[in-house]
Amino acid sequence: MVKMLTVCTRDADIPEDAVADVLSQLDFEHELKANSAGFITCSYDFIESGVLKALSDALPFPTVGCTTLTGATCGQSDTMLLSLCVLTSDDCTFSAVASEGLSTGNLLPPIAAAYKDALKHLPGTPAMVLAFLPMVSELGGEVILEAIDKAADGIPVFGTLGCDYDIGTYANTHTFINGVHSRRSVSLLLIHGPLSPRFLVTSVVENRIQKQKAVITDSEGSLLKSVNGISAAEYLVSMGIKSGSGTEVLSTIPFMVDFNDGTQPLARAIYMLTPEGYAVCGASMPKGSTLSIGMVEHDDVLVTAREAMEQIRTGGPAEGLIMFPCLARNVALGLDNMAEVRELEATMPEGIPYHLAYSGGEICPVYQADGETANR
Repeated sequence: MVKMLTVCTRDADIPEDAVADVLSQLDFEHELKANSAGFITCSYDFIESGVLKALSDALPFPTVGCTTLTGATCGQSDTMLLSLCVLTSDDCTFSAVASEGLSTGNLLPPIAAAYKDALKHLPGTPAMVLAFLPMVSELGGEVILEAIDKAADGIPVFGTLGCDYDIGTYANTHTFINGVHSRRSVSLLLIHGPLSPRFLVTSVVENRIQKQKAVITDSEGSLLKSVNGISAAEYLVSMGIKSGSGTEVLSTIPFMVDFNDGTQPLARAIYMLTPEGYAVCGASMPKGSTLSIGMVEHDDVLVTAREAMEQIRTGGPAEGLIMFPCLARNVALGLDNMAEVRELEATMPEGIPYHLAYSGGEICPVYQADGETANR
């Protein structure tokens, strides 16, 4: 069994004060079990000020993590919040690792090397992997995930792509391990032992998905080239989405992709359009898949948040809850950007520790018809 502890700080300026604030919320002597590790989500401000490094150095266990647009835990939420989730156990073991900086080309060697190195510190095959991926527009999250999936031989991978509040450039998006940050490295936390994670995906209210379907006729990984035989840009115009729409507008539109393999359709975001009229998406857009456009507005976000909590409440007891909602949901809330957090906190099971960080791309196993999971 893994016990989950959550703490946070709003002090992004003075490392000594931030460290003291976090450590005052933890009772290491009585709360930590034989083995522990943690992950941190925060804004870039905590990196720039030195808070992240100072805190990581002060903790008696390894940490991984990434930047986020907004975080929430312990009844607090803010764009300027550092959240630490501690996983501690007597019968599970942990191993943290970061890859070399990724570049275009074959991603498997650097990711497989990091994964193999992490395995050396575990007694056997992990039960799951927590993954924190960089926002690298020319790669896309799914391309990176495919390399992790292959290195990990298909075991469940759950995690997020980093993001920041500069939507459009994501210039301050970083992953980190033990306080060392990177723009292009993958950070992984492998967990071995008797762990029984449950995975849940909610996206778009059914009646907010257009009935008109399209077929992806050409793509390359996460690069959507053509739909119904016309360029991605032309397709968007045909559906009433202007070619001059900014990235903030595009990122709020969920494009539902049905793999036609029995798994549930998943939402994809478009980060940008290329001069050739191609769409750079957050994950793979397989040729032959069915595409439909959804809509997410303020109330839709709250409806799906309530649905998620209902499934969690009826799914049985849990030791903790980790949530990585899409940043598009936060953007869709407009000026009321903490509405989803309030809804989740009001409807989640009482007393359960939780860690929420808005995501530039959500990584979650989905259940297939045979009950086995596939990493998406």
